[in-house]
Amino acid sequence: MKITITPACALLCLLSSAPCVSARNFTAPVHGSDPTKNHIKTAANFDSKGVKMEVCPSGDCKTGKFMQLTVTSLTELDSKGVKVESVTTFKPKDSDWTAIAEETVNGVSVSSTTFVSTVEVGTTKTPVGFNLTAKIFQGNATVLYGSQNLSVPAGSLKFTVDMGIWPFANLANTLSLAIKLDAKGPKGSDIGKPAKKLQASSGKNTTVQRVSMGDSMFMDAPSIVILDGVEKNVTNSSVVTVGADTFFEWVFPNFAKTLHYDPVLGDESVSTSTSTSNGSNTNSSSGSSNDGGTTPTPAPSSSAVTLSISSLAAAGFAVFAYILY
Repeated sequence: MKITITPACALLCLLSSAPCVSARNFTAPVHGSDPTKNHIKTAANFDSKGVKMEVCPSGDCKTGKFMQLTVTSLTELDSKGVKVESVTTFKPKDSDWTAIAEETVNGVSVSSTTFVSTVEVGTTKTPVGFNLTAKIFQGNATVLYGSQNLSVPAGSLKFTVDMGIWPFANLANTLSLAIKLDAKGPKGSDIGKPAKKLQASSGKNTTVQRVSMGDSMFMDAPSIVILDGVEKNVTNSSVVTVGADTFFEWVFPNFAKTLHYDPVLGDESVSTSTSTSNGSNTNSSSGSSNDGGTTPTPAPSSSAVTLSISSLAAAGFAVFAYILY
């Protein structure tokens, strides 16, 4: 594994006392016969300027195909889907993603990095902790998420959103998370717009929304979210086009203290990924259900983590997305 910090930014940091915003890069590690690691090719770039993740399944981010995901907004909505509060400006706590670290998840080696920040909500600028953790799996794995077993193929990136207390104006209000999606084929070729497909499996709360990113690339988004340590249904999810841009928006129910959510970015040409109902004792760090799952990832305090987000264009975007479901 190689970790790269942009040289120009490093020089700027030396010449100035101001924080330096850079990019952290991941390349597939070279290893021997370690059973916890497959010979993956995945490369990834993590840019703190817009909390952007770029995943390149072939390992070639210059001329190969890629997926990009950029967090764009957090919006509190009332019962009619009207915006109450919105966060569109995010600054990293320590100017960059954390150093890429190695860990083991269910016997599989994983490389992880976290974007850490604090967003300010409303006129009172209430601080809210928000984590985005990206984990690249170096072997095929199954992780327990609530009542679901999520398959994470070797080379896939599982990202986790963890939030602290949000100052809801009303207990009936919901919270939306919007991300911008983009994908290109080899040499920047057009592979179409991301589109949502429905993947259903038997059992309660076991549906996964698959978003086709084109050229066999995908995002799997579970239909459940872990709120205050309890499994709940996602209120809705939508693919929305605004001008030339495509966004994916989740709407989550109201919560008191913590939110935990786990999507997966992958490539079917590397390994086919599906999700099934919980039928094994596989352990994971992916949250907990109210019927005896694993321990949820602790939500960040107000001084912990957040995503950087750029504005979504129209003020009515959240309402528009809300009624598309």
